[in-house]
Amino acid sequence: MDIDTIRDQWQEIRGLAKRWWGSLSDADLDGIDGNIDRLISKIEERCGFSKDRATQDVYVHLKDLERQSLKGQNAQEAADQLRILESQLVRRH
Repeated sequence: MDIDTIRDQWQEIRGLAKRWWGSLSDADLDGIDGNIDRLISKIEERCGFSKDRATQDVYVHLKDLERQSLKGQNAQEAADQLRILESQLVRRH
């Protein structure tokens, strides 16, 4: 997941971030506003993590989120292809 995507999807990620790092307040999340450096900094501050640990934690969560999103897209693409094939079969018969 790239930095622009994080900014664009911040409202969705924000809710997850609250679950992932329960020590972050709503005010913290408002101040982060999709900026990954601010997110890492707040995790360091609120969770007591080193910068390396906070950075790694952020990237692991975002990578998992990206994988889940891709699985959903692949499932949707497969469903779309199946509908196309079914409609073609129906037209042939």
